[in-house]
Amino acid sequence: MKMMMYRQCTTIGMNKEKATVKEVLLIVLCFAIALGIRIFLAVFGEMVITDDLNCFQSAVIQENATQPLMTSGVIFAYTERLSDVFRFTGNRPEAAIWYHILLQTITFFFLFFGCSLLFGKVAAYFESAAFAVSPWVISATGKATPESFYLLWWSFLFLLVGIFAKKTRDKGWHRKNMDEIFLATMGFLAGMLCIWHVSGFLLLTLIVYSMISNLSYTMEKRNSWKKASAMERLLMEDQEENGSSEAMPVLSEIMLLTGGILLGAFCTLMKYTGVTGWYIKDQFLWWIRRIARFENGRIQDLEIWLFLWLMITICAGAVLQSVLEKVMKNKEEKPRKESKKAAPFPEGGKMEKKKEEKNVRYLDNPLPLPKKHVKRKLDFELDKKDGFDIEIDENDDFDI
Repeated sequence: MKMMMYRQCTTIGMNKEKATVKEVLLIVLCFAIALGIRIFLAVFGEMVITDDLNCFQSAVIQENATQPLMTSGVIFAYTERLSDVFRFTGNRPEAAIWYHILLQTITFFFLFFGCSLLFGKVAAYFESAAFAVSPWVISATGKATPESFYLLWWSFLFLLVGIFAKKTRDKGWHRKNMDEIFLATMGFLAGMLCIWHVSGFLLLTLIVYSMISNLSYTMEKRNSWKKASAMERLLMEDQEENGSSEAMPVLSEIMLLTGGILLGAFCTLMKYTGVTGWYIKDQFLWWIRRIARFENGRIQDLEIWLFLWLMITICAGAVLQSVLEKVMKNKEEKPRKESKKAAPFPEGGKMEKKKEEKNVRYLDNPLPLPKKHVKRKLDFELDKKDGFDIEIDENDDFDI
C-alpha cells in the first residue's frame, strides 16, 4: 500500500516537471524566433531606417536646438527617448534599429506574462507566437515611428493589470499600503497612456474586468462566511489576522484608480504646457482634438494595425483558452458521470449481480470455528408426583 501511494505521488510530480519543461522550451522557442528574425534583418537584411513622420530628424542631436514635435503625445514622448539614445550612440540610424529591437524584446515578455496572468498560458503562447511572426511588428523595427515605444509601455501596464486580476481571483484585493500604491500607480500609467494615444482606453476595459473578478471574490467570501459554523468563522478570522488585512471594496478601488488616472493625465498635459506655453485648458482641448485625428492610415500618429492586432490577438487567445478549458473539463467530468450511474433495476425490484464479474476463490479459514448450537432434549420424563407446585392456604402465615 505504501509503495502504491509513493509511486502515485512521484508520477504526478514527474508529470508536472515535464509540463513545466515543455512550457519553458515553448516560450524560449517563440522568443528565439522573434529575436532571430529581427537580428537577421538588422545584420544581413540591410535594413534602412525610414523617417515618414520626421521623428528621426527631430530626435538627432544638433548644434541649434530644434522645436520638439507636438502632433500627438506619443510622438513627443518617443522623440524625447530617441534623442536620449543618440546622446550615447551618436546620430546613427543603426542605433534606432537596435533600440526598437530592444523595446520589442522587453515587450515580448511583458505581453506573455500579462496575458498568462489575465487569461491563461494558452492565450499567452498564442499572443507570443503572433508577436514573434507579425509582419507589422517586424517592419516597425526599421521605421522611426513610435509603435515599438508605445507597445512597450502598453504591455507594461498590461502586465500590471494581469497581476491585479490574478491576485483578485486568488486572494482578493486588501486594504494595505502596497495594494493601494499599486492601484494608484496603475491608474497613473493608464492616464499617461490615454493622453499619449487613444488605445490606452482598451486597458481600462481590462481593469474593469479585473474589478468584476474582485467583486465576485468578495461575494463568494461573504456567502461562505454566512454558511460557516461558529468554529469555522473563528478559524477564518484567525487566518485574516495572521495573513492579510480587510478586503478592499470595489468602490475604494474605483476611487484610487480614478485618482491615479486623473493625476497621470494632468501631469502629462502639464509637461506639454511647458513646451507649448499654453494653459492647461487649451492643452486639454488640443488633446481632445487629437483623439479622432486620422491621417494616412494612422490614428494619433500610430498605424491602425496596432488597434487591430492588439484586439484580435488578445481576444482570440482568450477565446482559445476558454474553449480548451471547457473541453478538458468535459473530458474529466465524463468518466465521473459514467461511474456514478447506477445499474438498472430489474422487473422484480431486486439487484442482480453482473455475470461479467470474475469468480472469486476464497481461501479456507485456518482458525477453528465455534461449535454449532444444538438444541438439547431431556431423555427422561418427570413423574407427576414430583411436582414442585405446593398449594398455600389462605391461613398460612410465613412470619418467623
